[in-house]
Amino acid sequence: MGNRLVKEGGTMLEVSQEPGISKKEKVFYNPHMSLNRDFTVALARCVGHGIMADAMAATGARGIRVANEAGWEADLNDFNPYAREIIRKNIGLNNVAANLHCLKVREFLSSSKWDFVDLDPFGTPAPYIEACIAATRHRGMLGICATDTSALCGTHPGAARRKYQAQPLRSDFYNEAGLRILMGFIASYAVRQGRGIEFVLCHCTRHYMRCQARLSNGPKKSVENIKFLIYCFDCMFRDYSSLSGISKKCSCGAPLSIAGPMWSGSFCDTDIISAISKGADAALYSQPGKMIGLLRILDKEQEISLPYYDLHKLCKKAKVSAPKSSYFAQMLDDAGAKYIPTHFCDTGFRTDFPSSEILALLKGIK
Repeated sequence: MGNRLVKEGGTMLEVSQEPGISKKEKVFYNPHMSLNRDFTVALARCVGHGIMADAMAATGARGIRVANEAGWEADLNDFNPYAREIIRKNIGLNNVAANLHCLKVREFLSSSKWDFVDLDPFGTPAPYIEACIAATRHRGMLGICATDTSALCGTHPGAARRKYQAQPLRSDFYNEAGLRILMGFIASYAVRQGRGIEFVLCHCTRHYMRCQARLSNGPKKSVENIKFLIYCFDCMFRDYSSLSGISKKCSCGAPLSIAGPMWSGSFCDTDIISAISKGADAALYSQPGKMIGLLRILDKEQEISLPYYDLHKLCKKAKVSAPKSSYFAQMLDDAGAKYIPTHFCDTGFRTDFPSSEILALLKGIK
């Protein structure tokens, strides 16, 4: 079966003609990840110019787009011989400054250092995180994608413990807990190498979690943001805690569940979001409308670091019918609390109100 040409953003790509998205494809290409790659291009345009390493390039879509649309040089690596041929064709199609490598991932990452290292595997990135961090220059950017969300979100807790050395939590904010576990795992490896880390653009979309961060020296602040999450399934209380401060019981008397370690700080940099938003031109990206909409939500979310609440889950706990989100947002505003929508869940919101007061407010609905 032959290949076909697609246009993603401002870049032409030759991709597999085979239908579906699976490991059976000789060279993997997922069109649903175009928004993911839009953000990488946008970030590259925002932070300047340099050399990017696309460690598992497949068709070369991400690295070639960064070279073509952001003006970077790209080192594209894939051990698959079929990928090598497609990458070579795609470099030629776009006439970009890119170099082709056909090495195993760790061998490639140990060969140099780059201004932007990106890893987008089919599944878990865990085995390669340490090598990615070591290959990233001081103040360089790091992009990590994970599609093994069932492990990170708590469906398979044993897999999370094995891959990420963390206890997940299958709660009403399971996907945020999963993203924060991934961030904490990345941060812990940065700290081990004496590096600090600033997460600049992280999100959970469709079937994947995406982390983009800047590496620097000085791990102290990063260490302070790696904590555990304590959660009460009875009253829906949630908070971050150091290992020494973990309590076994909630103030309501119920036992507390513990998850982590995970990242407790911001998952985006609002200055980066602002800079990207100003340059979100429809001609540059494959899904500019979705990108701008997501950026607006991510920007507001950074005001509150505690995990979001799901209005429907709260109403089930309070044994009341769920009101419209707009009506409940006004209720919180009248009570002097914040209501900030979240990208993690259509019925989710972040607030500075404690769970006990939220539940009391809902129980008062007639």
